[in-house]
Amino acid sequence: TSESDPAVSADYLHERPIATPQTGWNFVGQSRRWMPSELRGLLWFGVDDSSTTVHFPIYGSATSVPEAYAGQGAQDGVTPPIMTFNFQSAFTVFNVVANWAYSRWDLIYPDVHAKILAVEADFQSSILSIDKEATEKYNTEGAASAVAFVTEHSTNMGNTLVQQWGQFFGELFMKYRDGYVISSSSTSQSCGCAVANGDYSQDWYNRI
Repeated sequence: TSESDPAVSADYLHERPIATPQTGWNFVGQSRRWMPSELRGLLWFGVDDSSTTVHFPIYGSATSVPEAYAGQGAQDGVTPPIMTFNFQSAFTVFNVVANWAYSRWDLIYPDVHAKILAVEADFQSSILSIDKEATEKYNTEGAASAVAFVTEHSTNMGNTLVQQWGQFFGELFMKYRDGYVISSSSTSQSCGCAVANGDYSQDWYNRI
């Protein structure tokens, strides 16, 4: 029963949140009626947990996908190499960042969230210029040229993102290793770093 509206009543069992570690992939579909038909559809695609992934843009008309996201699965009669660690794979890279964040969510996730917003903002800005140039190609060179153009940009963005996210994991690992919060410091000649502990919550102080 809803506390705000007693007239609303419903029972739920194991309701699933929007973001969950068991997510394989997720996307936001965008249909832009003002664009030429071949450029209208845009998928903002991400793998793994939707709260820790970056959604990169891939056009619906793209004729190939980024190598880091490509592969075959059960739908192709093939068992995917899920148990193989591969830092060139989007699945692996986004999983290592997510699982590192799960270990100290209160400290690490704010960094992850800020990075996601920054990268996606760059993508949103890039799409404006890509749309413009793709439309010009569509009008002057035809649909095939425009589709080839957006395919190249989509695949490049996806592959570059996976490389960037792997580097980001390294940054997070070095910052939050050994239970500390470690930052760069020019005043330390021994390591060039400053070591601190994360703040404890008031709930923790109440418990001890």
